[in-house]
Amino acid sequence: LARLIFGEAENQSKETKIWIAGSVLNRVKATAWPNTIHEVILQTDQYDPFKPEDPNYPKVIDPLNGADEIRINAWRQSYEVARGILSGEIENPTEATHFHGIGISKDRFIKQIVPNGRFIRQIDNTYFYWSPN
Repeated sequence: LARLIFGEAENQSKETKIWIAGSVLNRVKATAWPNTIHEVILQTDQYDPFKPEDPNYPKVIDPLNGADEIRINAWRQSYEVARGILSGEIENPTEATHFHGIGISKDRFIKQIVPNGRFIRQIDNTYFYWSPN
């Protein structure tokens, strides 16, 4: 979970990181997705940083390799968010099941990815949605 948060939101706020973690937990609870965090994250075509061809892939495999102070701090925050949300120390603030960055439009995402869903909110450069599928 920490690696996903880091890969998806290294340069985003702690709030964005928490919402990303929450969206994964929401998928685990829902019947439309696998029932473990590991299976949800590694499900085919779901999270780009876990695709070997993605430029963020080496970073999620080894977050501290060649890391500068900024990256080290982002990794620590990602790890603390994952630990906190899994322990219940951080409450899941969202019902989101999906998110994306600025590389895709909201309209396209709704039409192609979550046609039965709805937009919830934008935090930093990340857009969050709920969808039953």
